[in-house]
Amino acid sequence: MVLSKNKKGQITPGQPPRQYPGQPPAQGYPPQYQQPNQFRPMPQPGAFGASAQPPAVSLDPKTLMIIGGVVLLIIVTFIIIFVVRANMPHCPETCKPGLCDSSADCGEDTNYQCVTVPKADCDLELEMKKTACGGKVGSLVKFFDTATNECVTDEDSKVVAKPYNPTDRLTSGAGKYRITTKLDQPFNLKTDEVQIDFVAEQLNTQNLRITHVELDGSDAQRNTVILGEQNINRPVSAVQTPARTYLRLDVPGNDPNGQLKDLKLLIDIAYSTGTGSSMTDKTDRLTVTLRNLAFSWLRPTRAYACPTTSACDDNDPSTRDYCDASSAPFCKHDAITGACGNGVCESGENKCTCTGDCGQCGGTGKVTQSQCVNNACSIQLRSDVVVEPIKLSVQNKLGKVTVTTALEYNKPFNSRDDKVKITIKMDESDKSVTRFSIDSVQLLKGANIEISSAPLGNSLAPGGSVTAVLPMTTQLVEEDITPQLKVSYTMTTATGPDSASYLVNPQRVTVYSP
Repeated sequence: MVLSKNKKGQITPGQPPRQYPGQPPAQGYPPQYQQPNQFRPMPQPGAFGASAQPPAVSLDPKTLMIIGGVVLLIIVTFIIIFVVRANMPHCPETCKPGLCDSSADCGEDTNYQCVTVPKADCDLELEMKKTACGGKVGSLVKFFDTATNECVTDEDSKVVAKPYNPTDRLTSGAGKYRITTKLDQPFNLKTDEVQIDFVAEQLNTQNLRITHVELDGSDAQRNTVILGEQNINRPVSAVQTPARTYLRLDVPGNDPNGQLKDLKLLIDIAYSTGTGSSMTDKTDRLTVTLRNLAFSWLRPTRAYACPTTSACDDNDPSTRDYCDASSAPFCKHDAITGACGNGVCESGENKCTCTGDCGQCGGTGKVTQSQCVNNACSIQLRSDVVVEPIKLSVQNKLGKVTVTTALEYNKPFNSRDDKVKITIKMDESDKSVTRFSIDSVQLLKGANIEISSAPLGNSLAPGGSVTAVLPMTTQLVEEDITPQLKVSYTMTTATGPDSASYLVNPQRVTVYSP
């Protein structure tokens, strides 16, 4: 028995004290409770009682700050990686025949994350696409394009396009025209063009040109739809060779096909009237109604290659016809420099050598007509016009002197070859006049516009005369002029010289410039 003292100092039975490894036996305890001095195993959890805890480990504040900073850095790094990866573009997971996505699909950017799709999944996806692709959409048929692995539409091979090519005749102030519009029905927006041939059967003007063409239609709600328009500068002459224009069309939206009605072709023309500097520029709009046409159009999705070179030939020797990658599948018709008919009046071409580019040498005025002479367009007096020589004599009493003014000229008047002959004769003079001189003569148009003049300074005695020859010019092909002759003179008497002038009014005359 082990004896121990209680709080009152009394000796009571008790347990031997706990013996820890390496601790010497307690003195005074019975031998049966004494153990040799040896190491003992560490107490297991709970050996210290239910509430006992292992000894706590304490860290200094500096070490805690370092550990916290490392943990914070790791958290921030993971957040940055998550945000960048979330916004990083990824390679598309598109299946290809016999080849699934790989890193090669990412191009040069190696940061893309590609997903490799099993080949079996690729093949299955292709088969599903092929199975879903088929059937008809109006005059279009669906088929699977193995080059792009997409379902595309094309014209149904059983649908044969029919040509629509009406010819209309129109009249405006500039002349009479024949217009032929050619297009296929149904119309393939990806391959077809509208061909417009414009022929002037009669021209009442000069320098006729087509400036704009436009094709409009109406949809089911009667809204106007502009199918195509083009600004051009195409000269037109009164010959049978047509001024040809090609117009490409499009329809707003993405519908594969459709129909429009009330198609109208609008052609804007420009021309000049008058002659010389008095020419006036005018414009007209010609409207061609495409009757008996319910315009059907198709918009295939497949790609088309260029047609053959022969298919691009427009039978116009002034154009180079071809098709390349920039225009496919449409043909190009480039004007050949220096070729007559390319729409440009170039050096060496004129209205007689190339009417298609420079316009027509023609037109008739009041007394003239245009015609080609030695391959040059010139203005000639009309053969039905008779030239009348005009002789006019007017006597003028100038105070103490009387003079007679005579004029001679042709009517109509050729500004290049003809002249106005002016003769001034002194009929009589008072004895008080010591000197009388004609200083100058002027031909005027209107009140004060000078046509021509000549200084004289000739002194006249009774019975004497002076003659002057003046041209009468115009900047126009034809111009009606009511001229005035102004004669300036000086009369000297005992009181001194006195200068004055008088007017003579000839007949109205047509002046032309050949």
